[in-house]
Amino acid sequence: MYAASDDILDAAKSSFFGDLADEDEDFELNPCQNYRRRVEKFLERGDEWLLVRRQNTFTRGNNTNNYSEATMRILKDIILQRTKAFNVVALVDFCSTVLQNYFVKRLLAFAHGRRADPRLQYTELCKKLRDVNTDTITVVDDYHYLVPSHNRKSTVYSVDAEYGLCACPSGQTGAFCKHQALVHERFNVPFPNAPAVGLEERYKLALLALGSKCPDKDFFRDIRDVSEVSTTPGAIPVDSPTVEIRASTAATDVIASDVDAGALADSVKAEVLRIGGLITTYTAAAVKAFLPCLQSVKTEDDLIHAMYQCRSTLRARKGGAIKVQPTSTARRRPGVTRGCKRVAAGRPPSSDSAIKRPHKRPRLLVANITANVPHAKSHGVGH
Repeated sequence: MYAASDDILDAAKSSFFGDLADEDEDFELNPCQNYRRRVEKFLERGDEWLLVRRQNTFTRGNNTNNYSEATMRILKDIILQRTKAFNVVALVDFCSTVLQNYFVKRLLAFAHGRRADPRLQYTELCKKLRDVNTDTITVVDDYHYLVPSHNRKSTVYSVDAEYGLCACPSGQTGAFCKHQALVHERFNVPFPNAPAVGLEERYKLALLALGSKCPDKDFFRDIRDVSEVSTTPGAIPVDSPTVEIRASTAATDVIASDVDAGALADSVKAEVLRIGGLITTYTAAAVKAFLPCLQSVKTEDDLIHAMYQCRSTLRARKGGAIKVQPTSTARRRPGVTRGCKRVAAGRPPSSDSAIKRPHKRPRLLVANITANVPHAKSHGVGH
């Protein structure tokens, strides 16, 4: 599967089938021949799983179904929150609102430099060719470069910056390899498959997420990007706290100018009078239970918290949960829910009250006989 060329693949096939070439007269009594037939059937579909046959496929280095598996988990756990949609219209509504907001947050996380994965990956690739001299790289045109190999001096790889391709085994399918990282770092050439580490790439992600509401490019500038900072006398640096104070003050002024507090108070009074007309003997108990919540509002912060809490409660979705297979719950580790709720990600809590792990019985035959339990084994837990 991992053969780099057809010659290596043929040598591996001859080595494998050569050891099993001695066929037994009775085919059913020779299990090696059964395995040989199975491998032969798989090799007939070698274009689907042999990497040497997939070098011309534009996969960006991803030859698994991890993206599809992660997408389904995001759709079920985050977008639908493990709750079934009532109909197709509701499902489209979730995908057009909740899913879009999720993608916006993910794009902004990369645009603001909150994720260190792309930066670490880019640094690791650049570190591999740190000793390569820039003069040894041949510039063919604006998008094509010839990069020498670090291990074999006689080998030269062709790098295409327009489509994000390289002649090396890693970059033939469109993956971002170390040769592309070298050209990206030394010549500042944009690649379609490069990680979002530079100002230009991060600004494009923010522009994709926010559209016309996207701030200026200087807003996403890193504190280490000092080469393009304006040096005009009297100019305020982009990273200065004064800029943040002015931006927040301007936003507050916009909100204060757009909202009329008096008209809003009149609208609230009218709604309270309307709701007061709905109080009857049937609804008196519910209103009486809700009255302490209104009486607890003493400050402006309490009012903001109460309003948003009421809004989130009214928009809560209830419905049938998305079921999971029994074999899936059986494979879960101790402490994880056995139902169809969302499985919490990250490090599990270490407190004993959160996870009740089974205690291993002592390997003492007399104690186990007295307790009338099976004797403990020498491996595993809970025996």
